[in-house]
Amino acid sequence: MSTQNNTIFRLGDLPGSVASRVVKLPREIADGVTTRGRDVWLAGLGALATVETESATLFQTLVKQGEKLVERGEEMEQRGKVRIDELKTTVDARREEAVEKVESTVVDPMVEALKKLGVPTRGEVQKLSAQVESLTERVNLLLAKLEAEPAAEEPIIEVVSA
Repeated sequence: MSTQNNTIFRLGDLPGSVASRVVKLPREIADGVTTRGRDVWLAGLGALATVETESATLFQTLVKQGEKLVERGEEMEQRGKVRIDELKTTVDARREEAVEKVESTVVDPMVEALKKLGVPTRGEVQKLSAQVESLTERVNLLLAKLEAEPAAEEPIIEVVSA
């Protein structure tokens, strides 16, 4: 069983306090909606102003943090360069030590062994080559002089017997 209320009230049939309230209700609702709408609109404007103010502050904060990161990066780069230079110096020193060690343990004994066997060094061979070239030039000059002089009856060089 369902009981439906099909009674329609007329404003005049309602008690005065209820009737005035029913009349005021739409106005109160409209005023509330208007007030709420205005409050929402003002809150939006406030949010926009706050974002604008805070965004400038936030932007400056981010710029400062970025500058600090750049400085730290540059410091790290400088420390890295110094460390690389130190490592290069260390590697160069160790390489020279290794070369000296190889020379003293391998090359020097080998050179001494070759000297004992009578094998000339590179410097000795170069010196001899230069001397041979010099002598060759001198002999060629003498030969050219001899060919240019008329043949004499007496020999230029006398052979002296002992």
